[in-house]
Parts: sequence; structure tokens; C-alpha cells
Amino acid sequence: MPLFGNISLEQFMSEYWQKKPLLIKNAFPDWQPLISPDELAGLALEDFIESRILVGNAKFDSWQLEHGPFNEERFANLPKKHWTLLVQGVDQWSEPVADLLEEFRFAPNWRVDDVMISYAVDDASVGPHFDNYDVFLIQGLGKRRWQVGGKCDDNTPLKEHPQLKILADMETENDWILEEGDMLYIPPCYSHWGRAIGESMTYSIGYTTPTNSDIIGHLCNDYLSRCSDKERYTDPELEVTENPGEITEAALDKVKRILLSIADDETQLARAFGEMVTEAKNPDLFSPAEPISQAEMLDLIDSSSMIARNNCSKLSYFNLKDTCLLFVDGQSFDCNTQGSIQIAKQLADSGGLIIEEMYEQLNDEASTKLLIELLANDHIEFIED
Repeated sequence: MPLFGNISLEQFMSEYWQKKPLLIKNAFPDWQPLISPDELAGLALEDFIESRILVGNAKFDSWQLEHGPFNEERFANLPKKHWTLLVQGVDQWSEPVADLLEEFRFAPNWRVDDVMISYAVDDASVGPHFDNYDVFLIQGLGKRRWQVGGKCDDNTPLKEHPQLKILADMETENDWILEEGDMLYIPPCYSHWGRAIGESMTYSIGYTTPTNSDIIGHLCNDYLSRCSDKERYTDPELEVTENPGEITEAALDKVKRILLSIADDETQLARAFGEMVTEAKNPDLFSPAEPISQAEMLDLIDSSSMIARNNCSKLSYFNLKDTCLLFVDGQSFDCNTQGSIQIAKQLADSGGLIIEEMYEQLNDEASTKLLIELLANDHIEFIED
């Protein structure tokens, strides 16, 4: 299904991705709500699901933020207008919402975050703000007015609020009303402000990236966990100096080479980065079990029709010469046979596989060992005939 109307995916990525907003009217022409307001509220009652309620006012100058889990009494006592419920990671708990997320796999898995769904009563808003990530906003129920402005940065003035980053002022460049099935793309740092017109639900598909400090910190920690205290700065070529207080360019060049050496090992660099960007947001959602035997795995393969990725799991891989590294929820797995490589890529690229189509690869010993580990860690499930 073409998500962007007359615009191809390639054109969208080259002209709009992280460059400028885009409104796609009727992006989902046969749209049907994937979850009801009551079902969304039910998720917000659970202590293992991240949820928030934001209560505003008619002047849009005051907001009260509450964090879940909530109880039914709280919902019963909410005002008739000016409040919004936001629930994170709904794709992990709703198969239809998880299926929706698959439409957005045109960017790497490690960039895809989750589907947040907001339910808003009439005239509710979370205020003018900007996000540091790409987001697609799908109108799932009712209507919502979206005002979109220019780019913001760390110097953009904000209202004084202990928990929220609401813009002190916003100059509107586009003013759109989204109806069910419409979609709006907002690049990182662009200001936007949504206001519900009657009862409204919005599905937000976010794409996150680590900060530079996150990347550098993780790579350095990985290096520190592997390096020896015996490795030191050395300078056998040092000559007599007339300026003992000076740190020379030659010394800094040596420091640069030490830092660059962290990235010289491509395999370890890929391993550290892949483990970081696939790390599970909530590892408590998984239910590890004792690994089964290889014979039991072969029996399970024979009695099943499909293998599916756990909706809570994030899978990616990195190609090496004749091998690949599979990353699953912050863990890495070395795949060294053609069978295990194909299994790893199929699970990461498609989220599952049909056993009959890959039976030969599945019976590869390395593949069965990989599947045993993935199953024991609750990253995959087998679907029987």
C-alpha cells in the first residue's frame, strides 16, 4: 500500500525525511480503528505499561501531568474537556497495532521506536512542542487540528514547567485538520501543536536515534570492559624538551590514535553499536525459560508452521565476510553458517518465517542452536499448524 499517495518511498526519503513536514490526506483510505478508547484506557491500568494523563485548560496556558498506572476511579473523575491520555508501546500489546507498525519498516529496525496512541477529549492538547525524533501522526478516530511551525533548538524559549517542554511561543507555518486515515510526518525539532476536535485518537509512530554522547559513552564502556590495564600511552621517541610545561601536538596525535583504535576493529564496533541500539526498553516484559534440547527443537520445528518475532523484541544484523552478527534486544549472536545467516536475516527483515519454506536452513545445527537461545530468552515463538 502506498503510504505517501503519489509520492514514492524513495522520493519521500530524499525530499522530506528529516527535511520538511508532509501531510498525506487519506494515507489509509480504508482505515478502521485498531483499538477502542476503552481498550486504551485498560492498558493504562497496568503497571508494566507506560502511560500518562495530561490535563489542560481552555486557555492552553496550564498543564498538569500525571503518570500511570491509573485506576478506573481516576478516569471517572476526569473533566469533560481538555485532557489527553497517552499510552506508549501499544504495538507490544495489540496485534493490529503491531501490524500497522510493519508498514513503516522502510527505515532500519533499530531506528523504529514504538507506537504511542493518544486519546483526547474535545479541545484537548498537549501543547506546542518539538520532538528530537521523526514521527508519523495517523488520525485514528475523529479529527484533530495540527499547526506546524519551523525548526527549534536548545535555545528555543520554553514555558516554565517542571516536567513538560512546552514552547513559549510558536509561529505557525501550516495549519491542517486531519481526519481518520490522514497522516502527518513531522521531522525532528519541528514545532507542532495538535488540538482535538471532538473525541480524537492519534497513532504516533516514532523513530529514535541515540545521542552522540550515548554512542561515545557506550563504545568507551565497551572498550573499557575489554582492554587491559597493561596497555598504556608510550613515547619511546621522546626527545629533550626546552618547554616542559607544553603538551605537544605529537602527544595529542598519540591520544587521537588511541581513540581511533576503538573504531579500528569493525566487528567489535558493530557488536557494541548493535547491542546498544537494540537494547530492550523494558526487559521485564520477557519471560526467559530453560533452554530445550536440540532434539526437542527439531521436534518443535516439525510440529509448527511458523516462527514469529516477539512483538516486544527488536532485531537487527550486521553483515561480515561470510558471517553476520544478529542483534536481539541488546544481545549479539554470531551466525557462521549459511543456514543460520539466512534464518537471522529473515527474522530481522520480516519478523518471522514460514517453516516449510526454510526447512533445510532450520535443520542446520547452528540454526537450531540459535533458535534454542532465542526461544529460551522469549524473543521468538513457534506457531503450530
